[in-house]
Order: sequence, then structure tokens, then C-alpha cells
Amino acid sequence: MKNMVLLCVLLVLPATSQSQSAADMQSNCRDVISSLTTEETIQMPQDYRSGICWGFFAAIQKAMVIANESSERALGVCAPAESKRSQLIKVFDNYVSEHPERLHEEAFWVALNAYSEVWGCE
Repeated sequence: MKNMVLLCVLLVLPATSQSQSAADMQSNCRDVISSLTTEETIQMPQDYRSGICWGFFAAIQKAMVIANESSERALGVCAPAESKRSQLIKVFDNYVSEHPERLHEEAFWVALNAYSEVWGCE
């Protein structure tokens, strides 16, 4: 069952996002991060890179919801249901800034590691 849930989660993510390195994603998110003033107000640039960032984390957010509906917690992340996409982006950015040795790895897996540190399942 756990493998089936993980497969379904991976199908949610766009193929282009799966191949982005953590460095690429952090770069794509730079303008989004600088525009995050409050959780309710986000005035980010309407450009390609910001769209890649926002879309990637929308897919991860959806993947975590799907995975958490499983009793096995397939991704090992138990983020609160009220988690905001802006929080996901900030946690990812903080994690890769603290772990530059992971910048060459796929952004999806690095993000999951970041989230499991913050919202790991017991």
C-alpha cells in the first residue's frame, strides 16, 4: 500500500518539477521568497520562474495531502492541514541554505527531507 501511495504522489508532480535541482528551485523561488510579507498577502512577480516555484510547491502540497490520507504516512511528513504554501517555500529555502551540499540533488527529495525535519511523523 505504501508503494502505491508513493506512486500516486509522484504522479501528481509535474515531470519538469521532478528534474529541478534544489539549487534551480531555490533560484526560481528567490523573488517569491522576497515577496512573502504575510501569510495572507503575497504579491509575487508574474513571471515564469515564480510560476515554476509556486507550481512546484503547489504539487508538493497536494502530494502531502494525498500521502497523509493514507494510514501509512507514505512520505514521512505530517505537516499540519493548515500549512500554507508560503511556509513550504520558506522551510525549503532555509533547509537548502543550511545544507548547500544538497543543492545538486532533486528538489522534490530535498524538500521532503526538509519537511520531515520540521513536520516528521512520530
